[in-house]
Amino acid sequence: MPGRKLSKLPSWVIPGVISTVALTTVGLLIAFPPDWGWLGVGESHEVSQVTTETIDPQSQQKTVSTTKYEQAKNLWDWLSLLGVPLSLALLAWWLQQREKGIAEENQREEVLQVYFDHISTLLIDRNVLAISTRVKNATGLAKLGDFNEQNELLEAAAYVIRARTLSILRRLKNDPVRKGSALLFLGEAEVIDKLNVNLGGADLEGAHLSYVNLEGAYLEGASFKGAYLKDASFEGAKLFGVNLEGAYLEDAYLMNAKLDGANLKRANLKDSHLDGASLKGANLEDANLESTNLKDANLKNVKNMSLEQIKRAKNWEKAHYDQDFRKELGLPPEK
Repeated sequence: MPGRKLSKLPSWVIPGVISTVALTTVGLLIAFPPDWGWLGVGESHEVSQVTTETIDPQSQQKTVSTTKYEQAKNLWDWLSLLGVPLSLALLAWWLQQREKGIAEENQREEVLQVYFDHISTLLIDRNVLAISTRVKNATGLAKLGDFNEQNELLEAAAYVIRARTLSILRRLKNDPVRKGSALLFLGEAEVIDKLNVNLGGADLEGAHLSYVNLEGAYLEGASFKGAYLKDASFEGAKLFGVNLEGAYLEDAYLMNAKLDGANLKRANLKDSHLDGASLKGANLEDANLESTNLKDANLKNVKNMSLEQIKRAKNWEKAHYDQDFRKELGLPPEK
C-alpha cells in the first residue's frame, strides 16, 4: 500500500543468511568437488615433447620433426599476464594521488602565508596596534575629539582582519593545524584583544589551539567542535552559544567567560577554571568536570547536568544553581 512503512529487519537476519549461504556452498563443494584444473590448482600437467626421425630410402637423408605439447592457459596464467600492466596502472594512480596531495598541501600553505603577509602588512604599515594603545589610554576630550580619525582606522582594520580571518578559516576547513595557526597568530600578536576583532561564527572545528590566548575575545556562535584547547585562555571571552561539543579543554582558563547557551556535550573540562563563568542554559551532557573549579560559576538552567558530574568538580558547593537543583545537592537556599 502507498505510504506503508517497511518493518525493520532484525539485526541477526542478514548475518544469518550470509552464514547459511557460505556453509551451504562449502558443503556442496566438499560433497561434489569440481574440476579445478582451469584455475591452475588441480593436477599438474607435464609439458611433453615428441621427436620423430625418418630416413628416405633413396637419398638416405634423415628428417627430424619435433612436436611440442603445451598446457592450455588457465586462469592464473591470464592473471599473471595482466599483473604487470595492472601493477603499473596502480603505481601510476598512486603517484598521481601523491602528487595531488602534495600540490594541495602546498596550496594550503601558500594560502596561509598570504594571510599572514596581509595581516602583518596591515599591522606594520598602519601601526594600528600602537594607535589602539594610545586611544585606549586617552581620556576625556582627547578620546572624543582628537582620535576620531584613529578610531575610524581601527574599526576599518578590525573589519578587514575579521573578513580575512573568517575567509581563511573556511578555506582551511579540513586542515585543523593551519586553521589553528591562523588564530594562534592573532592571539600572540594581541590583535583580537587590542582591536576588539569580532570572530563570531568562526569555523574552528577540530582546530589545534593549545595555549591560544583569546582573553576577552568575541566568539559568539563560533564552532570549536572537537577542537584541542588544552591550556587555552578564554578569560572574560564572549562565548554565547558556542559549540564546544567533544572539545578538549583540560587546564583551560575560562574565568568570567560568558558561555550562556553553549554546547559542552562530551567536552573534557578536567582541571579547567570556570571561576565566575556564566553557563546559563548550557548543555553539559556527558561533560567531564573532574577537578574543574566552579567557584561562583552560574549554572542556572543548565541542561543534562547530573549530581555525579557536579560533585566531581572543585568548589561545586560555591556555584550558583536553580533552587530545585540546590535541594538535590543538599545545599541550603541561595540568599
